[in-house]
Amino acid sequence: MVCLLLFAFTGSNYKASLTAGTMALQNSQAIPSLCPVDIKKVTNTNGFGERINPITGRKDFHYAVDFAIPEGEKVVSTAQGIVIEASFDNAKGNYLLIKHSDIYSTFYSHLKSLSVKAGEKLDKGQMIGIAGNTGSSSTGSHLHYEVFKNGERVNPDDYMPK
Repeated sequence: MVCLLLFAFTGSNYKASLTAGTMALQNSQAIPSLCPVDIKKVTNTNGFGERINPITGRKDFHYAVDFAIPEGEKVVSTAQGIVIEASFDNAKGNYLLIKHSDIYSTFYSHLKSLSVKAGEKLDKGQMIGIAGNTGSSSTGSHLHYEVFKNGERVNPDDYMPK
């Protein structure tokens, strides 16, 4: 009975101790907080949320921010991390998936070229590729940028400088 009472009154502390290891790994360098491209060179953006898909012409949900930017512009990692995937897909073109911590990951696609490879450790702000127009779901030179928090896509605008 004593054990049951102790457990009942320490439930929230128990959960906190389970995540303490993860929190220790989390630092400001592992939280996406940069714009992945030079915002002064962006000519247009297509934000997170409902929109008319430029390929299908139908309403859908866009889980990213697209930055219209001239081909050849530098793309940087928005936080320190490890490249999980660096590959090509017919629809996404050249793309990167970066794991920053047990909490955050980011995804970059339609790159003209990749500057990093799978398994490579990255610093925050490190160049990872060149903006381009690769993949069948690209309608012009841009960067498609997604942020994942605990495995769920979240609004990238919430992780960029204001």
